[in-house]
Amino acid sequence: MKRMENESFEDYKERRKQDNVKTKRRLEGIRVWPGDWGTYKQSLHGAIETRLKQLMDRAKNKKNA
Repeated sequence: MKRMENESFEDYKERRKQDNVKTKRRLEGIRVWPGDWGTYKQSLHGAIETRLKQLMDRAKNKKNA
């Protein structure tokens, strides 16, 4: 990533910082549930439909109990 014309070095550093955050999130996984649970990785969490169904069933059971 190069500095744009008429871009200060501080602005360039901030733009790089934001770009690195976006890239890290994209490479880390897909966020499908609250942030403190981490990101979804198929190799770790299995099929997304199965995992979400389990979460919804667990919430439904807690509500009915």
